[in-house]
Amino acid sequence: SELWCHRYYLRNLCDTQRFPDWPIADHVPFLQALLDTWRAELTRRPLDMSEEAAARFLGLPPPDADGGAGFTEDQLKAAYRAAARKYHPDKNPAGRDQFVAVGKAFERLKAGSAGREGTRPSVVLLLLQAQCILFARNPEVLAPFKYAGYPMLLDAVTLPESGGGSYFLGTDRAPQLQAAVELCWLTCVSSALNGEELTRSGGVTTLGALLMRCVGVLPLDVLPHVPGAAIATHCLRTFAGMAAFATARAELANSEVLVGDIVRATHLSRAAAAVDAALQCIYQMAGDPALQELLMHVRVIPYVMPLLFGYDATAEEAAGATPAADDAASGQPQIGPKFLGLATVRSNMQAAKNHHAVLAARALARLAGHGGAPRHEGAAAGLSALLTPQLAGRLGESDPLPLLRDLNRSVATPTVIWSNQMRAEVVEALSAQRAAPPPPPGAPATAASARHRNACCIAAKVSPGAGSFSTASWSAPSRSRLRNTPPTLRCLSRVG
Repeated sequence: SELWCHRYYLRNLCDTQRFPDWPIADHVPFLQALLDTWRAELTRRPLDMSEEAAARFLGLPPPDADGGAGFTEDQLKAAYRAAARKYHPDKNPAGRDQFVAVGKAFERLKAGSAGREGTRPSVVLLLLQAQCILFARNPEVLAPFKYAGYPMLLDAVTLPESGGGSYFLGTDRAPQLQAAVELCWLTCVSSALNGEELTRSGGVTTLGALLMRCVGVLPLDVLPHVPGAAIATHCLRTFAGMAAFATARAELANSEVLVGDIVRATHLSRAAAAVDAALQCIYQMAGDPALQELLMHVRVIPYVMPLLFGYDATAEEAAGATPAADDAASGQPQIGPKFLGLATVRSNMQAAKNHHAVLAARALARLAGHGGAPRHEGAAAGLSALLTPQLAGRLGESDPLPLLRDLNRSVATPTVIWSNQMRAEVVEALSAQRAAPPPPPGAPATAASARHRNACCIAAKVSPGAGSFSTASWSAPSRSRLRNTPPTLRCLSRVG
């Protein structure tokens, strides 16, 4: 039940409940030893001699009906020595073949039931978990080195093409998948070298297939500790890391279904870590013109904008939103397992919703061209129609908290009028857009984004060409008449 590697018993090292801070030294030699042991385990083949035949050859009683040995270890050693002396080539030149068979028989009986196995899943799981601990605790030490295990790692997360359903989330397969995908994330963010190498090794395709299978079987209210949710979370974290690299973004631009599932993952309402990672991935993709078109094609605004309305100003201190959001939305590949804040555990669900609102504001701002990103006219027009030009223009502010406070309360100023009724109408319109039939497969992304912009404008009761307005120079009677008009028309229709 234990596995010795380099200087560590891996089962004890991976038992983080009993030994949460087991000291690790010789990080690079330990990683090399883990990879060597993993390769050896993958090439392991079942022994070709049965236990019954081996016992009979050495003159020992066969195993009992329950699979237990019918002899002691001392009896096995004594029988082996006697047979080895009998057939040793120095004493019996004709007994070379029997001497080789004696060694095989002894090895088979020493292996016991494990001798019937090839690669042992329990050993592979320990090796994966030990590597996760190593990268999580010492990313700065391993950052200068390119990870050499991606061929084995991606093979561990590859699902067979045949067979649907959620069989891969069973207790025999899910723990290894979860550890392997977590290792993909930790290695990817530990070094820019690994992010590029993972992409070159086919990480976008392999992890994308796994994420799509998970999203396809998970309900939107899935709990975060469910194996499928944990696997999807680590996949999304890995994509959030890879999306910081141009080579990965180029592959994502040709993966419409995958990008759509990343967007839909923002509504896994109870899996807060998955939503964090999905929003950060959208933020990274929103700076690429081709991915902007694809995001609009898969209707990113109806999925991301509702998160703005989950903000609660009374929970700001608990959320710690401002510094975390600044780190999370920096757009630069960071070093360490807390890449872009994705490993941070929020204190409660409202703190998580506040953080989601900040990340959603950052992602939508970048989609509309703020923060140095290319401006997508369809996205900018849709946001302006839904939030009013004045509020949508504030998405580009360095601190999104004032905007989020205004979006979640009633505001009446000479330039901005926003009410609970208006917010409810926008939420209803976005829900209707999410429920609408998806765009036809292969439809041009530009045409889809134009349709999406028009849908935003229609939902907001404004023509696609409507402009902005200001009441700063209006007379008091004009502002009085404005207050008496229906709330939606006040902010979302053109005022002449």
